[in-house]
Amino acid sequence: MTTYEHVNKTASKDWLNFALKANGYLHSGQVVAVDQRISRIGTTLTSTFYQLDITYSSDFEGNVPSSCLMKVGKPEMFSITKAEATFYERARSRGPTEGLLTSFATAVDEPLQSAVILLEDRLDCAAPSEWPLPPTLDNCKRAIRSLANVHGRWWNSAELKDPSFEEQMYHPMTAEQRTLLLSSFFTSLGDRLSPDRRATLENLSDRYDRVLQRHIEQTTAHTLVHGDAHFWNFLYPSDVSLPVLIDWQSFSANSPAYDLAYMIALHWFRERRQRFEKLLLHAYLEELQKCGINYRFDDLWHDYRLQVAALMFFPIIQWSHKVPPLVWWSHLDRAFAAFDDLACRELF
Repeated sequence: MTTYEHVNKTASKDWLNFALKANGYLHSGQVVAVDQRISRIGTTLTSTFYQLDITYSSDFEGNVPSSCLMKVGKPEMFSITKAEATFYERARSRGPTEGLLTSFATAVDEPLQSAVILLEDRLDCAAPSEWPLPPTLDNCKRAIRSLANVHGRWWNSAELKDPSFEEQMYHPMTAEQRTLLLSSFFTSLGDRLSPDRRATLENLSDRYDRVLQRHIEQTTAHTLVHGDAHFWNFLYPSDVSLPVLIDWQSFSANSPAYDLAYMIALHWFRERRQRFEKLLLHAYLEELQKCGINYRFDDLWHDYRLQVAALMFFPIIQWSHKVPPLVWWSHLDRAFAAFDDLACRELF
């Protein structure tokens, strides 16, 4: 077995031959040369991207890339880059899914804290807008349809019970952890957080587990969720095909409404959310129906409101992880606005 060279971060032609053949992309012939260089993406918070230009022998057969991206995770980010590699291995076993990048191979080395993913390079795609400027409504609809398509592939799948998904249903914190977190958060913010908002968070924390457990026992909607499915984590093709959802480090098995609440309620200010929220949820259901899934709007709306409540804690978790206030402070205000507008208190 030929392994990836984790120490010098090099994709050798021997490893590419082995990986592409093992994963069913190269049927005959072989890789004869590979040119590796830093890609146009460069280095991100978690990874470094390399461009691979691959040359094959004249007798090659198969659906192989002539050029692809190699995403090499940073050792200090190993837990999340390993998770993403795990996701792409799972996704490959299910076959091509519109809305996902093709992963040709992965390589993980635990002692070296190295995770590598070989991905298709979608040169036909672009970002929708400069964050935090929201994308156009048309692009938002396209992203929602893409998310529904991905959700539909894993809808109530028995595979979600596999331990490799590291399943964390709904909200992973215990009541005790939330109490300690809220206490620290309140102390840190002082009068920046009103007494009414403090009381809302405390009451929600006290009742959340009980309401959530009842919902888990009753719901029939369960799927693979992205966990960080904001509109800027999609690549938008120039044609009419579905956008591609990237950065799968935070995937889990959960309510499909989690991704929707995260996309819309947590990232949109009140005026835009009130104009387009239900329109996008209906677009999501229309795409699910094309996948043969019957998910009633009333059920989705209930689940969506419940996940809006769950996301009240998300900005506080970001604060605890020292995410800059530029990010979590706006999230917190938008979360409270959605919680109030959607009458989420009624659920508790």
